[in-house]
Amino acid sequence: MLNPGDLIFVGWDGDAEDVAFVATTDIAGGEVIYFTDSEWNGSEFLPGEQLIEWVVPPEGIAAGTVLTLDMTAGGSAVVTETGALDGDIVGDIDYIQGGGMLASTNEMVWAFQGTRDGDDVTPENFISVIGNEADGGNAATPNLDNTGLTTEM
Repeated sequence: MLNPGDLIFVGWDGDAEDVAFVATTDIAGGEVIYFTDSEWNGSEFLPGEQLIEWVVPPEGIAAGTVLTLDMTAGGSAVVTETGALDGDIVGDIDYIQGGGMLASTNEMVWAFQGTRDGDDVTPENFISVIGNEADGGNAATPNLDNTGLTTEM
């Protein structure tokens, strides 16, 4: 299980549907990490947004590795190592739920771990979040209530 800050988002491209993140610690092969752009209300994610499951490859991910999660509105996603030749795909992806595209404003992306039952995932361990609206309302700014995340991470 990962800790808050073991992945840190470092980039956002709403036009290309990408977010970049760096591993701040070695991540073991087989770890399952979920990504969503849903809003968190302090106890659950609101419905209707993207939900993606990423399984870290068997060889794991070394600390300092920068990766990009590339999502498409058509319902596909890949994780690639930034700077790798030919954008090598890293790990396995299950695009559980589509829900549109990353917005250029009033949007956020979460990385977390949890328990999956079919297409439902119950968050149990929040790792990181990035938002592109610092002073928006509850639906625009990441709500950190009950996540264990802070703005100082």
